[in-house]
Amino acid sequence: METEDPIRVLVEGDVAARSAAARDLARMGTLQELGLLLDMATGHKSSAVRLYAAAATSAILSRHRALPGHEALDLSVVEQVITRVCGVDPSLNPPLLMALSTLPDARVVPRLGRMLRDPRNAVRQGAIAALRMRVCSAAFFDDEAVRTAAREWLGDRRMPLDTIVELNRLIGDAGWYELVSELPRRSGVGDAQLEVGGEAHRRLKVRQDVSGWEGLWQSDGLDVLEVNEQVSVPEWCVIGDGVAASVRGTGPLTIRPDGRVALWGAEWRMIWVTRTGLAAAAQALQCRDGRTFYLLTGPSLVTGILHLQASLRGSPRRALLAAADSLVPAVDAAGKADRDEPGVPLARALLTWRAGDLDRAMVELELAAKDKKTKLSSSYWRAQVLLDLGRVDEARESLASFLEKAPKKADEREHAQALLDELDA
Repeated sequence: METEDPIRVLVEGDVAARSAAARDLARMGTLQELGLLLDMATGHKSSAVRLYAAAATSAILSRHRALPGHEALDLSVVEQVITRVCGVDPSLNPPLLMALSTLPDARVVPRLGRMLRDPRNAVRQGAIAALRMRVCSAAFFDDEAVRTAAREWLGDRRMPLDTIVELNRLIGDAGWYELVSELPRRSGVGDAQLEVGGEAHRRLKVRQDVSGWEGLWQSDGLDVLEVNEQVSVPEWCVIGDGVAASVRGTGPLTIRPDGRVALWGAEWRMIWVTRTGLAAAAQALQCRDGRTFYLLTGPSLVTGILHLQASLRGSPRRALLAAADSLVPAVDAAGKADRDEPGVPLARALLTWRAGDLDRAMVELELAAKDKKTKLSSSYWRAQVLLDLGRVDEARESLASFLEKAPKKADEREHAQALLDELDA
């Protein structure tokens, strides 16, 4: 909290204080503050206050989308938001349009569609951002109205080129196979449109290939762009070689013609979504029941494996090995492999260990021991693999080596000491 009484500060404070109060309400505000926030978002003279109030409005509404565990919006609240947001010039505060995207109301899509043709770039960009938030929300998992409208928008000659480009992007990001014929296939339509159209085609094809679904995916329990301080227990799933596994069970991955799959008794889709703090769209799997799982890549993948490795025990061997293989450096035409990123050898070691390939895990741990980032902890994990191999004396030596060098607050220290005491008993 930046302010002790955000409601009072929002009314009485200076610009900096009111902005801070709005940020506080974005994190913990309720529907009771919507009226005040809408007043600030539509009428305050400071653009900073208007922007933060708009963000807070959208954040509160994001916690009330029609999903399990969310409090549904009363019709009077929906009417209030539509009336207030649509009752002002959208150029006054384009980010406020994000509030519309959360509402379960048939009027939202046509209103955003009209703003997609607005001559002012800021308004068009605000409408696109709101449309994307709606399309990628699990609350609107299968919104036929948006796809029908998108076909009409793409055929509208009055639609500005930048809007057409963003709609082309959404075809690939949302998986709108029925609109693939609307994507540009020839030169002469503009480099930006052609580039986005090519990427949209690629993302549609990714969904049709089993390898496009492979990897380690993690959910934070929130809907797309939902702001919520209530922490959920992270969920994970691992997919590899046509098999999907999670705490909910295991099963084959069968891809339908529309690029969707049935897993664990529910329908899933693949989307590319905007995430706070990330420049590029993130690849995600989303369930009709509201769960969204993001593909772990780069440093987040390594960290995720380190945190989830115990939970991965019992996952299908081929799924884990496929995930490990996805971390193997690429080889160029001369047969030279790229260098591993820090932590990657240890991540491969843990995946192969949990898959039961102990010999490969030992090889990967030798590489991890040469990695400055994981040199120390690799001796702890090496002891675990050695125990599974039945090489108890070597495991004891490895644990002793780890404990000798590990800081007192090292994550694995307590378990390492308990394990060594058990071996020495």
